[in-house]
Formats: sequence, C-alpha cells, structure tokens
Amino acid sequence: MSTDNHENAAGADPFGDDCGSPTDDGYLWKEIQLCVLKQPGPCREVESRWGVMAGRKGSTTDFQLVPTERLKGIECSKIWAGGATDYWSAAQGRIPHYFGQPAAAGLGVNSKQARRQDQLHIHMSHCAAQALHDLEGYEKQQKITADVTKWKNTVLPVTGFASETRNYRVVKSPNLSGNLFYSLRHHVVGDDSRMQYQTMIVLPAKCGFYILNSESDLPSGTNTCNHLLDCA
Repeated sequence: MSTDNHENAAGADPFGDDCGSPTDDGYLWKEIQLCVLKQPGPCREVESRWGVMAGRKGSTTDFQLVPTERLKGIECSKIWAGGATDYWSAAQGRIPHYFGQPAAAGLGVNSKQARRQDQLHIHMSHCAAQALHDLEGYEKQQKITADVTKWKNTVLPVTGFASETRNYRVVKSPNLSGNLFYSLRHHVVGDDSRMQYQTMIVLPAKCGFYILNSESDLPSGTNTCNHLLDCA
C-alpha cells in the first residue's frame, strides 16, 4: 500500500510533523472536516471528537472511526499522551450499532507504512473466524497473558483470512478502558520512533477483548491489520 505524506506548514502543532498540521491536504483529513462542517456530511455520524464513515464506498461491513483532530496516524505522540481521547473505546461503543450484538467484528490500526490515508483511523470490520478460534484455543491453554507488562513477550501465531498465519503479541483485557496506544508505546515498543511501524488489532473475546500487536520486524509478523480484519 502506498502512503501520501505531506510536510507541515508554518505554525505546525508542537508535537511535530508526526502529527501533522490542520492546514495539510489529504483526502481523509478533508472528509472529516466536511463531516464537522456539514453534520454529518460524508460521515454516517459525527461527534465533537470523531466521525464514523464507510471504509469502502457503500460498504455495510467496513467502517472507520476518524478523529476530528489532525492526527496523522499511530506515530503521532499526541495519541498516547496524558489526556488523549480514547478512540478505541469510542470505536468499540459503535460496534453494536453497525454490526449488531453480539458481533464478530474487530478494530484495527495500520502502521504508517501500510495505511492508505495520512489521518488516524480505526477500522471497524468483520474479523476472521479462524483468528477467534485460534485465540480462544490459546486462552484455554493459558498461553495468553492478562498482564500488560508481559504483552511484549507473549508472541503467538494467529491465522487470518486466506489461511495466512502471522505472529502477534497478544494480551487479554476485560475492557478497553485506559489508553491502548499508551500501553503499546510503554509496555511493548519502548521508543517513540518505533511506533510508526506498529499495527494493533482488538478482537472480541467471550469475556473481554484480545489486543494484538505486530510489526514487520517481528519474525513472521506484519505491519497491517488486514490479515485479521476485512478492511482491505
């Protein structure tokens, strides 16, 4: 996948070019601004901090939650700073509305290298049934940790669409409270500059959620959520 980066204009955000400037171009950034202006404009719905729009034009199974604030993507340090908006909980809260309840649907963010748009967006899409089966099996075998400090070293192969298996770091959580970007940055990645290479996926568990992370530098890893979510 290609990415279309843009340089910051004068007066850019103090977080730097990793977050972008409100004066940047870019299709998705312009679309979410239209949502705010026209309420809901091209969005299905829009709130003060985010809007939801179709991930693929006309799709009823692929959506994306997009911040109304200028945030390029997972590399923007603003999203794991104190007081950051909890976009993951916001996206999960909309799953029943778009997919029904219960729903075999998950959430995902691509790395900077794998995404098509330079505005942060959380995919909301159907997830691979085999992936859920794999994770439930690992949980029964007590191979999945609930300790976020052990997330980095809990690496498991998970099978996605087209029977493709990739390695992911996996942690189980009873809810999505707190900042998942913060947890990834501080308990797994450990370096601001490495965040750009990460993908993160949230999949439903029978009680709670499986939170997965991977990157290309992880043996048999991936930098995209598309293996597990139907958002290609």
